[in-house]
Amino acid sequence: MPTHGKPTDPSPSNEALRVHQEFADMPPVNPRDRERPTQDGWRDMAGLSADVGYYGQWVWNEAFAQVGHLYPKVRLPKEQAGVEATAVAWLWARTIRCPACAASMPLVRSFWLARRRGSATWLEPRSDELSQRVWFEVVAGEPPSTQVQGISAGARILDRSGSRSTASFRCLVCGEGAAGRHYVDREMSEGRAGYAPLAIVVDGPSGWDFAGFDGEQSDAALGLADRWVSERRANAPSGQHIARQLAALAAFSDVVGRARPYIIHDMIDHYSTGSSSPYATVERDTASYADGVVAYLRLLVDACAEGWSSAVPLELPRTSTRRWPVGRLTSRAQGFAEVNPFCEAPGSWASQLRAVARAIQPLPS
Repeated sequence: MPTHGKPTDPSPSNEALRVHQEFADMPPVNPRDRERPTQDGWRDMAGLSADVGYYGQWVWNEAFAQVGHLYPKVRLPKEQAGVEATAVAWLWARTIRCPACAASMPLVRSFWLARRRGSATWLEPRSDELSQRVWFEVVAGEPPSTQVQGISAGARILDRSGSRSTASFRCLVCGEGAAGRHYVDREMSEGRAGYAPLAIVVDGPSGWDFAGFDGEQSDAALGLADRWVSERRANAPSGQHIARQLAALAAFSDVVGRARPYIIHDMIDHYSTGSSSPYATVERDTASYADGVVAYLRLLVDACAEGWSSAVPLELPRTSTRRWPVGRLTSRAQGFAEVNPFCEAPGSWASQLRAVARAIQPLPS
């Protein structure tokens, strides 16, 4: 693929506004839309919106080729139809070191996943003291009344009256370790906090549902993602992003960085085959227009860097037809939801791309 001109590196927002001023009423240049007839023609920024959508989908395809193996389908159990489903998000609990046995302590304020009548779902912790492991099983259905208090308490310590402590957690491995607010704060500030898998939100045959982590899911999120980041010397996981989030951001950023020559090639290829060009100087203006499209894609990566963060809870708009079922589970103090960049749900690349493409139209030219 030939490269025409040297890429510029202006502020993405300023570059996007520049494109509005210079390329209003221009048709799209991508091979899918440029020959497509429209009722009113490509007025205002309709052409740019189509190009951002097209090349944004190309970025999705290329990024999936790089890191799609880190986001496998979820194999549902027989009671959930026994089919493969797309993950919407992976739910994680923050962990600290147990002061008694040194095992990882998940800081889970409640084991409820959903508490709606007829669709109650909760987490049942399992542990092995020999290996100092804790894992969680997803249980659906109404629990016995004797379990409700414990499910509501999660890993928090109950006092004699049955009230839950707001900042004291018990170890799910040894049952003896207790961590209060100051201990938790010290562990986190000194870099000894981690994260542990809780459950997966899936888009199943009957809508959104919950599933447990299996070996394939854990290996993809932890082992494979860590190796991917390490082999490519990407930024180390931090309190803001876990390894798989860094891998996704690195992949999308890399592909956006390679989009410019493809856009230029599509423009010059189209107008060199006899099609009339609306641009005064093809070589100059194609490079300028490509910079503008890439600026929007860079803005999209910036938005994803904020949204695909362990510091930001994932929520659905109130107007969504599918309610986000996690609720307080995604609070920063307890855990976070890792959105799947390659699904169609809010927070994914596709949903944010659609929002950006729609937002282009109303901007003044």
